[in-house]
Amino acid sequence: PAGYTGTYPDCIGNGTQSVCPSGYIGTYPDCIGPVSCPAGYIGTYPNCIAPSCPDGYTGTYPNCTGPVSCPAGYTGTYPDCIGNGTQSVCPSGYIGTYPNCTGPVSCPAGYSGTYPNCIGQILCTPNGTDSCSNGNVVDSCGATVKMCSNGCSGGACNACAPNGTTSCLNGDVIDSCGATVQPSCSYGCSGGACNACTPNGTTSCSIDGNVVDSCGAVQLCSNGCSAGMCRAPNGSISSLSATPSRVLTGGSTTLTWSTSKMAFCGLTTSEGDLVSSLPNSAGTPANVTHAEIYTLSCTDNNGQTYTATANVELVPVTKEI
Repeated sequence: PAGYTGTYPDCIGNGTQSVCPSGYIGTYPDCIGPVSCPAGYIGTYPNCIAPSCPDGYTGTYPNCTGPVSCPAGYTGTYPDCIGNGTQSVCPSGYIGTYPNCTGPVSCPAGYSGTYPNCIGQILCTPNGTDSCSNGNVVDSCGATVKMCSNGCSGGACNACAPNGTTSCLNGDVIDSCGATVQPSCSYGCSGGACNACTPNGTTSCSIDGNVVDSCGAVQLCSNGCSAGMCRAPNGSISSLSATPSRVLTGGSTTLTWSTSKMAFCGLTTSEGDLVSSLPNSAGTPANVTHAEIYTLSCTDNNGQTYTATANVELVPVTKEI
């Protein structure tokens, strides 16, 4: 038979039949070839193999494209990309590609639920009928169409015309419709009117250190109150010095001092002689005949007295024998 050699019945083939060699086609001995594997395949015909593109490449061999990165939201090397289980995704309510998530995102107007699981669209067209909710007028869809200052009834704001009567609310005078007629009455409100008061000229001190008149009006005091008046700021002596502080008998020293907020001052010697009555001095000379103690005594506008002292010593004189 075709494909065998020899003399019948002693026919010889590949074992029992001759076949075309690898890489050839046809029926032995009518072989045609060699035959190559089709484009994109490797091996020896007919044992052709379609190879895959290398890891990280796409396409059909040999037309591979790459390397290819894992998609946004994945890690690893393509195609073995790893994410949240199999893919990292943005949490519910966020948009974007992991890890570049933006949110939280609300469902669009007219929808309900949590994004992206929005349900709707919930639409409503007012049918022209209004009703009352929380004292205001709302349409058939529940939208507030008018805020009512005097309440709502029958789908409309209640009208109010003041009847001429007034009352008190939180120290204010209000009319019969609740509108404020006179705010913040200085001496309180009673009987629908601000309390009247004419100060009689007397003042006193409140327990918190402020001045109050006979009607209760308050004058705030930053330094406390005394005898119905705000206390003046306290005075102070900043410095007192004598330069030099050691002199020869008959020599002189210069006295300087500084005070603040004083009504009057006096600088005296230890004998009580007045050196100066100035509240401040940049340099007052004084002759020294013996050891001296200079005393600065000042009184502020509150009657408080302050003192400071400066000592001047004599330099001992020695004689040679």
